Amino acid sequence: INTVYMFSAIALFILLIACINFINLATARSSKRANEVGVRKVLGSNKAQLVKQFLSESIMLSFIAVVIAILLVAAALPQFNALTQKELSMKYFDNLYTIPAIIIFTFFLGIAAGIYPSIMLASYKPVSVLKGKIFRNTKKSGLRRALVVFQFATSIILFIGTFVIYNQMEYMKNKNLGFDKDQVLVIKNVTDLRSQQFAFVNSIKENSKVLNASLSQGLPSYDLSANIYRKEGESSENHTLVTLMVDYNYFDTYKLQMKSGRFFSKENSTDTLGIILNESAVKKMKYDDPINAKLLFNMNDGDNSPKFTVIGVVKDFNIQSLKE
Repeated sequence: INTVYMFSAIALFILLIACINFINLATARSSKRANEVGVRKVLGSNKAQLVKQFLSESIMLSFIAVVIAILLVAAALPQFNALTQKELSMKYFDNLYTIPAIIIFTFFLGIAAGIYPSIMLASYKPVSVLKGKIFRNTKKSGLRRALVVFQFATSIILFIGTFVIYNQMEYMKNKNLGFDKDQVLVIKNVTDLRSQQFAFVNSIKENSKVLNASLSQGLPSYDLSANIYRKEGESSENHTLVTLMVDYNYFDTYKLQMKSGRFFSKENSTDTLGIILNESAVKKMKYDDPINAKLLFNMNDGDNSPKFTVIGVVKDFNIQSLKE
């Protein structure tokens, strides 16, 4: 949903730039319509009538622009879907509020873009038009300059934002996570099967199209828990380590790389009390050689706390979302 908000904000910025462009173009062309305003006022038109006329033109242009935009989107959507490998579609009539919302938004967009040029044009005095004073005033318009500066500033912000987002997406796409995430299907809440969960995993592994299957507490980058451990023989210093309970096939399934020691094995019954650390955990625990070291799960039971034996060390892999 955050992505939707982000692209909505970008769309609003682009619309804002378009409105500023329209205002600048309309005010730049105002000198060409000054004579028309002067003649209409001489013939009896008042300011309110002229504002309504110019606003009507602005709203009409806004609706024409929306129609052209819809046609362009319809023409470009198949190519966009092929490029992004998405299945986006234009479903304007699936929701009863879509068409009215577009009409109302377009109407107010036309008013927002046309209100200043309309008032400015309608404010011209016939005498000033005939004497050519309005041409000098138009050239000195401070608002136009401010709008141009704001337009360029907004464009630069959009450019920088696009560049940052692109780099972030490339980073997330090409980042080496330390494990194989491709062609991996995740089935959640398998533990709800309780005693049948191992039979369920074994039945999946029997499928010839499945290379491997593993049962774990969570994914390498999600659903991790933190527990407190301490070295055997140390009573004061506790270490908080992110922990993940896994089965024997976990490391083969995600292709984690072993640095020293070994993975869990069904042949070793003592591996139920075995623990595998990553490189960062070894540094945090200040081990020179962690293999066969004892770790106590700190439950305030002193030496009666559950004791785990370090049987291996894996290379670091990403344990947090890249968005964090």
